[in-house]
Amino acid sequence: MTGRTLAACTLFGTIILFAWQTLSNAALPWHQQTMHPFTDTTAAAVRSLRGQAPTNGMYVNSHGAVVMMSATADYVDQTTLLPKMMGRQAAIDLFVAAMLCIVAARVRDPSPTAFAAVAGFGALAVAAVLELSNWNWYGFGIGWSLVNVIDTAISFFVSGFAIAWLAGKMSGRGVNVPAGAGYTAPAAGVMQP
Repeated sequence: MTGRTLAACTLFGTIILFAWQTLSNAALPWHQQTMHPFTDTTAAAVRSLRGQAPTNGMYVNSHGAVVMMSATADYVDQTTLLPKMMGRQAAIDLFVAAMLCIVAARVRDPSPTAFAAVAGFGALAVAAVLELSNWNWYGFGIGWSLVNVIDTAISFFVSGFAIAWLAGKMSGRGVNVPAGAGYTAPAAGVMQP
């Protein structure tokens, strides 16, 4: 993958990944259905939790409480921080898309469908070990964990497809396998072992 292709595929992959995440979190109800709001949703309730959780972070109690504290000093409504969080997420997605592009350059089958499967199944494995471990060890809701596993696998499948598709368009024959990797490229552009 040339530098130009890497840059274009990284940017395109970032846009696709971010778009899926936006759709998944803003339009689909599955994430919201796996979370339970506190009975008291006022800033006063958060202030009362500060006695047990004085700084932001994860807190546990051996009797089953697992709480994540993420409050600002002025207890501002977190939805007002969405632009800042979305900007950080775009930077995270940029890094992830770049890593997907590097993986795409190393796979044997350069077709969009094949790389989408590689990316999707890879993400499924990683997300399962992370999310299901949080369910197992820390009591995160099984529904919440499973939705995150599925969401991650879908996001990588869709982004992987988009990256491989664009790489194929830019190179004229799919993702380029590095020379000396043990593959040959016949005239049709299909990699052979």
